[in-house]
Amino acid sequence: MKKILVIILLVNTYLLAQNASVYTRYALGDYAPYFSARNVVLGDASAFADNAHVGSSNPAAWSAINLTRVEGGFMFTQSLQEEGSLSAKHVGSKFLGIRFAVPIQRDYGIVFSMFLEPVTVIDYDVQKRYKNEQYDDYNLKYEGSGGISKIGFALTYKFPFGLRIGSTFDYYSGNSFYSSTIDFSDFSQYKDGTFKRNQTYRGLGFTPGIITNNLAEYFDSDVITGLTFAASMRYIARVHIDTSLTVHSKYDEITTAGGDFVATIPHTYTFGTKLDFFKTVLLVADYSYAKWSSYDYKGENSANADDRFKFTMGIEYFDRKHPRRTFWQRVPFRFGIAYGKLQYLVEGKNIYYYAASVGMGIPMDERDIIDLSLTFGKRGPNDGTLVQEKFVSLGISLSFGEQWFIRKGYK
Repeated sequence: MKKILVIILLVNTYLLAQNASVYTRYALGDYAPYFSARNVVLGDASAFADNAHVGSSNPAAWSAINLTRVEGGFMFTQSLQEEGSLSAKHVGSKFLGIRFAVPIQRDYGIVFSMFLEPVTVIDYDVQKRYKNEQYDDYNLKYEGSGGISKIGFALTYKFPFGLRIGSTFDYYSGNSFYSSTIDFSDFSQYKDGTFKRNQTYRGLGFTPGIITNNLAEYFDSDVITGLTFAASMRYIARVHIDTSLTVHSKYDEITTAGGDFVATIPHTYTFGTKLDFFKTVLLVADYSYAKWSSYDYKGENSANADDRFKFTMGIEYFDRKHPRRTFWQRVPFRFGIAYGKLQYLVEGKNIYYYAASVGMGIPMDERDIIDLSLTFGKRGPNDGTLVQEKFVSLGISLSFGEQWFIRKGYK
């Protein structure tokens, strides 16, 4: 129980911390696809089911949990944003989420879990100076913060022949704040003005998932000792958005209610596979897709949204053939790469990204582990019209396990 309280205290400290990106201005903000430091390196690894982690986009993977387990993490990022000859640096942190899982029946993989985690993040601050002969010189400033989070629970089940299934049941909520300000000099004949838009979100959804049994059992191979496939779909029902608008000038401030609108969020489909070589090297690969071009707000498709895809591949080296008696024999080493297209469409151009990560797990004892990740990435072109972002991220997550319930006669 003390371990769980430690995680909750850390969450209260970092829950509001976020990571800056100019592109979060569009399409409900930056997608938050990762949950833990291990996920960052292995690209979410939806076909990876183990008993030491609750982090995965596929809830069926949680059926492997055999201890009451709590997991949470944070990411610290430094980014360099460049547009032509201009550049700016940002440093920030992001809460990755917290999950709590309790095994109810270990033989059949029945696990109940609860979670709180971000879905989208909005956090940008952009300023630009304009010189105009017809009008006085002025500054334009765009700011935004907030995002959507989800809270919910999940149930899993493992069939006797090894097939795993599971589903989450989610409640989505959040707030976003957008501000546009025009700032003239003190000697200008024009006056400053600010336009603010506040939005509140609420909606329901669920994420079913499936992981096959070990298909390597059907063929005799000393090389491939494990082979599984996985699929999941994140479904979000229509999200209700309450909007208020505020116009502020030197002389007056007017606030109006924009009404309760409905937004249609696209489903996210994820497919993954896992290969186990010699019970030592794990190779995992994932592909996810969301049709953000169909994102609908107030009955209209967004001009700044396009389809999103992500391809990731990761390798974990961890010798599971022999008893792990030394510290380094119990440390998993990881490497991963990612490539994809974000859901943003800016000035008719798509935003692509790629990243490479390294990481490791540090065992604290037989039940608890600290996972670390270091990621280098880039997104967006530096073509003089759009911003290119280069970033370095350090991820830290903790996974604590405790034995809460022991069935009579169960070992």
